[in-house]
Amino acid sequence: MTRRLRKHISDPKQWRARAAEMRAVAAQVTDPKVKAATSGAADGYDKLAHMEETRPAESGKRHEIHENSTE
Repeated sequence: MTRRLRKHISDPKQWRARAAEMRAVAAQVTDPKVKAATSGAADGYDKLAHMEETRPAESGKRHEIHENSTE
């Protein structure tokens, strides 16, 4: 995973922004299934943000291992 992508994924602000986008969509749609799906996605993004906010900081050595992995 690239450093730029990891920084983006680890930023709770990004997940909160996505949650806000999903809630804006949910507010505009009239189909109950779509509204439920987009609201659920927003909740999921909020959970990801919370996880990143409460996750202990990783050591630089651990990042090096991930950067050099072949996954």
